[in-house]
Amino acid sequence: MNCRNAVPSGSTLINMTTVKDVQADIAAISSLVAALQSLIDAFPATGGTLTHALAVQAQALNLSSVINKGTAHVKAVPQPISDADSRSILTSVKTLEPAIISALNSLVAKKPIALSIVGVVAMAKQNLSILHASTTAMEAALIMATPVSFVPEASALKNRVDAAFATAMAAYA
Repeated sequence: MNCRNAVPSGSTLINMTTVKDVQADIAAISSLVAALQSLIDAFPATGGTLTHALAVQAQALNLSSVINKGTAHVKAVPQPISDADSRSILTSVKTLEPAIISALNSLVAKKPIALSIVGVVAMAKQNLSILHASTTAMEAALIMATPVSFVPEASALKNRVDAAFATAMAAYA
């Protein structure tokens, strides 16, 4: 089935999460990362305002919420996840990796601009912390749900994303 399936259980309904739900979450995350990247890139080199920064923050918080939803879905998918589904999920996440790293690198490059606007460095630091926590939780859930044969590849992907977060977080520390 394509989405959630309602399964009667006594007098309550249990929502069954599927791999397609997880893939839809990853697609939504990809769209939101691209939108966040666009907002970061559009932050003007001069004349940037707190309003610009608040737009970036709103996008970051929305992204975090969708990542958290994805994490819940990963944890709710019936286990074990098949090799074919694991490959599909891993492939989707791998296509997301360059966008995540690029957005984080763009944020680092904008640090001098952030320094010129009161409160923006603290806001960026907070956003990075929130996004890092959400991302770390999803990474852990994905690795826990991944068959052993995919763990090295998934862990390497996790390590690359974590390194990009570490660089960005250090820049705004």
